[in-house]
Amino acid sequence: MLLGNMGIQLNLPFSRINLNQEQLFEELITEISKFVPQDLSNLRGRRAVYCSGGRSRQPISSLSGKNLGEPNFFSNDVTSTLVVGIDSSSLPVCDLEDGSIIAARASAVFSNNGEPMAYLRLGPYPYHVTSEFVMSKLGINKESLASSIAQDKALSQSLLRKTFERSILATLLSHLSKSIILIDGTFGYGFSSLEKLEEKRLLGLARQKSNSILGFTKVSRIRELWDAASSLFSIKGAPFYIKPPKVDAKHSSETEIILAKFRDDGFVFRLDIPKETEINVLEKLSANDHFDRGYPDSLRLAHHFCVFTQHEDTCLKGRLGNELGLVEVPSDDQRQAILGWMWSAGRGSK
Repeated sequence: MLLGNMGIQLNLPFSRINLNQEQLFEELITEISKFVPQDLSNLRGRRAVYCSGGRSRQPISSLSGKNLGEPNFFSNDVTSTLVVGIDSSSLPVCDLEDGSIIAARASAVFSNNGEPMAYLRLGPYPYHVTSEFVMSKLGINKESLASSIAQDKALSQSLLRKTFERSILATLLSHLSKSIILIDGTFGYGFSSLEKLEEKRLLGLARQKSNSILGFTKVSRIRELWDAASSLFSIKGAPFYIKPPKVDAKHSSETEIILAKFRDDGFVFRLDIPKETEINVLEKLSANDHFDRGYPDSLRLAHHFCVFTQHEDTCLKGRLGNELGLVEVPSDDQRQAILGWMWSAGRGSK
């Protein structure tokens, strides 16, 4: 009854509207019932992980109860090894008639013997993102695809950030040797076959100087990996890793996915690693980086160093406006104007 009442809510005096109410409601319910189950009684007693602010949370015990087998424990190798965490961010600054100005920034944090040593921060650099820019600088060789990406501000922002980060990664790889480089996220590719070639190039550069690249994912969006990580959370002892069953996860053909827990009080994370990676790389990483709740400090600090603050956003707009003589066109936050306080107070995606 409660769910039924939630499904149909009437606050208007329909008697003032010239409609066949009974027929309208019957047809609406018939149409909705085709794809929305009205009877959820089969879910009674099921275990659930509630989302928070529209974001999924990581359970601390498995929902499915699947047993992934025995974890592979490993020890810390205290051999002095440089660990570099790299992260990047991008910020839309303004829109122009023929594209957008998007700023990109990246940072790298260098750690050794369990503590951070130094950091490098590059940017922000503003870019005029047009279809021509997407083709010439972001590696998209199809004009139609480049035009679509340039028109979609979210896609162009993501691709710019990723390309900016990879260019810095390539430069670091040419200067480092026998080091461990951590990136935020996966080796997954998205826009074109050129990205696959770029990832192969980066992995090749790493091999030339015996560097290792590991991709850390904070919370996996792949349901099987998300649940598998939860099943390992309560296992006592660390560090350890386990190879999960084959899942339909989009990742590079040259890498494999493992789940790893680096500290006993830490979370379990998805790692994308080159297939030839030896266990000793994880042993050296565990000893040479500091871990907070099982997450490497070099990546955590790299994230904080590269994100934009509201103050930086304002200053960047002011500087570009002064130096380029940009003429600000009056504008409005259309969603805020239409939805008002309900927009900022609401939850969920739209």
